[in-house]
Amino acid sequence: MNNEKDKNLNALEPQEETAAPQQQEEAREETAAPQQEATEEKATKKQDSGKKKSGKKLSFKKYLQSPRFKHGSMATVMTAGVVVIAVLVNMLVGILADRFPSMNWDMTKSNSNSLSDKALEIVDGVTQPTEISLILTESEAKSNQYYSQVATLAEKMAERNGNITVQYIDADANPGFIAPYTEDGLAAGGVLVKTEKRSRVVTQGELFPSQIDYSTYQTIRYNDVDAALANAVSAVNVAEMPVVAFDTGHNEGMDTTYLQSFLKSSNFDTVTFNLLTDEIPEEAQVIVLAVPQTDLSSAEATKVMDFLKDETATVDRSLMVFYYPSQTEFPVLNTLMNEWGLNVKPSVALENDSTKMLGTSVDFIASVAVKTESNGSTTNLINENKTGSSYGYLRAYMANPVEVLWETRNEVSTDILLTTSEQGQTAVFNEESGQMEPASEEKSAQTLAAVGSKLVKYGAADYREAKVFAFGCVAFFNESVLKANTFGNDDYTTDLFSYASGTEATSAITSNPTALVTNDLVIDATTMKVLGLWVFTIIIPASFLVAALVVFLKRRHL
Repeated sequence: MNNEKDKNLNALEPQEETAAPQQQEEAREETAAPQQEATEEKATKKQDSGKKKSGKKLSFKKYLQSPRFKHGSMATVMTAGVVVIAVLVNMLVGILADRFPSMNWDMTKSNSNSLSDKALEIVDGVTQPTEISLILTESEAKSNQYYSQVATLAEKMAERNGNITVQYIDADANPGFIAPYTEDGLAAGGVLVKTEKRSRVVTQGELFPSQIDYSTYQTIRYNDVDAALANAVSAVNVAEMPVVAFDTGHNEGMDTTYLQSFLKSSNFDTVTFNLLTDEIPEEAQVIVLAVPQTDLSSAEATKVMDFLKDETATVDRSLMVFYYPSQTEFPVLNTLMNEWGLNVKPSVALENDSTKMLGTSVDFIASVAVKTESNGSTTNLINENKTGSSYGYLRAYMANPVEVLWETRNEVSTDILLTTSEQGQTAVFNEESGQMEPASEEKSAQTLAAVGSKLVKYGAADYREAKVFAFGCVAFFNESVLKANTFGNDDYTTDLFSYASGTEATSAITSNPTALVTNDLVIDATTMKVLGLWVFTIIIPASFLVAALVVFLKRRHL
């Protein structure tokens, strides 16, 4: 049994030995397959590497299909695209900034490179071709720290209104251009504003006026470009240009230089003449005697009366006389004024209302008188569209009271223009004490300015007005007062002369010049240099290039 069992066991053993090698071979083949694939892949890569080292390349078709081409080309395209875009944006911004100056960022504290609201209003109203000529080369204007503001504002005007154009004139290369305007003060550094109607010269002194600081006795220069340019544009476009003639033949005690400049900026023209030796300018509508120190002759008085009552004139005509408390009485001039219901004697107006006083009783806020109509309503005589409060505060200083002799007589009607409050008084000089003392204890409104007027017939049935003004407060027109934003003397002055000439002049942009100092810029010159040269010109473009290069190098090996 055992032998038989062993046989059976032995019979099975050869069968197991025969099957085992076959299974092992299959297992070996399964294991060898991936190893062979890996080996073949390595061989292929090695072969490719060998081809690179030996200078052999893939075919163009295979290279276009390879990952290396896809990733490397994209990196190259992206790099080139970023660089091109950066350059194009930089060029586009430069072109747009030149074409549209308003894109330029105003970095001045006083907004010197921006047009004021009033200037914008004037520019928007221009309806005829207007030429602004800067008497500088364009490079000179734009490279100069201060004249660059003139160029910037002029170009912003042209940008806003297509009727306005700007040009740059080299005075040395074009002497014939400025020759017709040299008498008006046009020279290198000035500006000529011109239309078909008229021209206006803006001098360097008007663009950048100077003033002495008496605390340091240094001359300080100011920037008044916005007002100077805008007022010139307004003056050459206005339909009417009334002429105000200032007499110089009576040793006038008032310097009218600034008042004339102010009137020009308010669309008046001004001339000077000698009433004694010259004829009254034919185009004049208003004659001004600014604190005369000598009396008129009878011939001069007749000349003035003929001017006022001329029946061939078709526009309003006026005489305006300014007074000062220390002024001497003049018989001939007084007689002329009396014919128009006005009389002025040397005295001083006092204000006792503390709410009106500006420190002293001779320095105070004047009140605008109103005219009562037949229906009981009241209006401001010199501008019916404004109330007295429209002017705000009107400063009067050392005013000479004006006496109104009647309301209506001999076709002449009188009207009061400015007064003190009801707490006013008149003071006269006391020779014994050597001081000004109240003429009486009584208090009442003192007249500071008044007008007498009459209708003058011309033609068949047409009438104009002739007016005579007595203005007792010459300090009302002082430069410092007209320039002060606190007071409304500037607006009132424009309306006063408009009423005198019978026209509707445009209020000037009140000069509010700012000192020409380098720290007017919000950022200093060093910071500007760093931003302009290093940051925007070098650092930012270089950053783009470095970033593009890094991207290219990273992706070219993918």
